[in-house]
This record gives sequence, structure tokens and C-alpha cells, in this order.
Amino acid sequence: MVIRRGLLWSLVAATAFAAVAVLAVSWFRDRLTRPDEWNERIQGNWQLHHMRWAGSHSLHSELIYGADEIVASNVHAWKYYGDDCLAYGSSTPEGEHYFFVCGRRRPVVIGGDAPTSWTFDGDVVRERGIESNSTAVATGARVLRVSELKSAAFHAANRVP
Repeated sequence: MVIRRGLLWSLVAATAFAAVAVLAVSWFRDRLTRPDEWNERIQGNWQLHHMRWAGSHSLHSELIYGADEIVASNVHAWKYYGDDCLAYGSSTPEGEHYFFVCGRRRPVVIGGDAPTSWTFDGDVVRERGIESNSTAVATGARVLRVSELKSAAFHAANRVP
């Protein structure tokens, strides 16, 4: 069977175009389903692993100790306090929770089940309070010294790897 030269080139071009289209769709699909990821070194042995999905404004951050030990997910606030100690806030479907952790120890809960948020200042962790109206926030009643939180954290049991 004799195939004309023009028809042969048309088949080759169509095949090449189809191959390029398949590769392009595959690349875009992979790009849209895989998050942008990067690490942010905090201090000591702490780092945050951030992930943002393509087309999304939400950021997912994991608190990592050492090379790869995930200590918390959905971390939204943190402050390093020296001695390998860190205060952080983490969100769950039930709400926000705040913790203080030192090295490989278990995190110590800040504020228990209080519905308030906390701010991490220089030498204290301060209860932020509850919004009393659309423009004012009632001052929280509790102020915890970082030295006391460090003491509690250093007496906590080690995390199980």
C-alpha cells in the first residue's frame, strides 16, 4: 500500500501534537493537584513546613522538630523563647489551642479549654480576651511567665517517636 508523502507528514504531525497535548495536560494536572511546599527555619531545632495548594489562599503549616518529627499541624502562631522552647497556636475543627514545648518533651497546654486566644510577648504569654463588640477586645485576665512555662515543659514527659 502506498501512502502519499503529504498524508504521512499529516499523520506524524497529528501524532506529535497529540503527544505534546498529553504531556501538557499531565503537567498542568500535576501542578494543580500538588501543593507549593517550603520550609521555614524558626530557631533551635524547630522549623515549619508550609503547603499552599494551587489556586488556594489557605496555608497549611506543620511544626517540625529536628529533621522530620511532626509535632503539630495547622499551626498559625509561634514564638521561639530560647533553650529549644517554643510557644505555638494550632487550629482544629473544635477551635484554637495553644501550647508551650521544649525540645523532645510533650507540649504543655496553655489556657486549657479557654475560648480565648493568646499572644506571645517577650517574657510572658498573655491571654488576648474575647471580643466584646465589633471594635473592642476585652483584655484577658491571665498572664503566664515564660520561665514558668519552661519549667512545666522541661518536666513534661518525652514525646513518643
